[in-house]
Amino acid sequence: IGVASLRFSKRGVDDPNELIHQTIPYMMDDSMSALDEIRKKFPNLKIGIVGFSEGALIASMIANKVRPDALFLLSPPT
Repeated sequence: IGVASLRFSKRGVDDPNELIHQTIPYMMDDSMSALDEIRKKFPNLKIGIVGFSEGALIASMIANKVRPDALFLLSPPT
């Protein structure tokens, strides 16, 4: 059907030592790395990005760089 999904939590969820890396630059790098891996594995699929809460901010920043086919922002911070 042509759908792939990748979901991940930000640094520090599983390892408290990583809490120091919960910054916009780290989250952007992690998100771009995840998107790069998806594109390598599924080069012909359309890309949709979903962001929830703080992830909505990251998703909108990523979308500005990569121009996905769809963008869904859930409960973005104001």
